[in-house]
Amino acid sequence: MTEFTYKVGAVVRVTAEELENMLECSRTHYDWKCRQASSECGVNGADKSGFLTVWKLFDLEEGHELSSYELDLLCKIMESPVADHDLYVRFREILREIDDRWCELMGKPKPSRGMILHPAVESMLSKDRP
Repeated sequence: MTEFTYKVGAVVRVTAEELENMLECSRTHYDWKCRQASSECGVNGADKSGFLTVWKLFDLEEGHELSSYELDLLCKIMESPVADHDLYVRFREILREIDDRWCELMGKPKPSRGMILHPAVESMLSKDRP
């Protein structure tokens, strides 16, 4: 019997300012894989370039399709102190929706989760706790 698998992605729309913030967070990230997302290589700017760099080649209003892997990596990139916190939360919510959709397709129960906070905000809040 043939077994099928599914990959769920999302079309994400951002403004030029948000994309610049994402690129800056990627360029200055401590992790090489996160920095690779903003790399610029190849003759036409697309060959072996990072997915954030390639995103610049598309119409921002139409959006760009991201895999769950790219979105997860983008969330890690956006944990930067210079990141737009609202954008980070938005990406985490999209990633949750992707996970939920995958669970629906695979007939798995959806995990229960708490509120999404940017790590910098979470850190500030934990300092206030006794």
